[in-house]
Amino acid sequence: VEDPNFHDLVDFDEVRLGDTSTMTMRVSNTGEAPLTVSHMNLGAQTSGEFSFFPEALPEIEQGEFKDIELSYSPRIFPGPDDGTFVIDSNDADPEFQHLIFRLRGVGIDPKINVQPRTRPNDPYDFGEVLKASCSAPETFEITNIGSGLLEIMSVQIAFGDQENFTIANFSQ
Repeated sequence: VEDPNFHDLVDFDEVRLGDTSTMTMRVSNTGEAPLTVSHMNLGAQTSGEFSFFPEALPEIEQGEFKDIELSYSPRIFPGPDDGTFVIDSNDADPEFQHLIFRLRGVGIDPKINVQPRTRPNDPYDFGEVLKASCSAPETFEITNIGSGLLEIMSVQIAFGDQENFTIANFSQ
């Protein structure tokens, strides 16, 4: 089994709930006889968030290979998931006849929170401001009330007279 960067651990890192991360594991036959993968399965205590495809591999001729797609798809609850993926074969080397790979992933669900709270149908009210003057500055705080990294791609004024408003001193 060629497992570049796995070293017995398949680490999917952080994956957003509802998304899927897939890694390819290559089973190569470097021996001198056909290689039969007799069994592949997820270990008994493995989270249901992990899966693999295909369910079985055909015989692998000398110098040939087959790929297995390992996937992690956190669905409902954020947090860590783990388990094992097992491959049994007729490899000539007993060390490679029963391989166990640890699986690890973390389901994340970042959620943005902006204070003071604003919505398109309920914008923040700066109050009355005289023409050609400026209101007092207002600070809006953006926080992550979920789990995992919340990436803020941009901050902009989306509604109203955009030319009458500015965003200043934005910091991360």
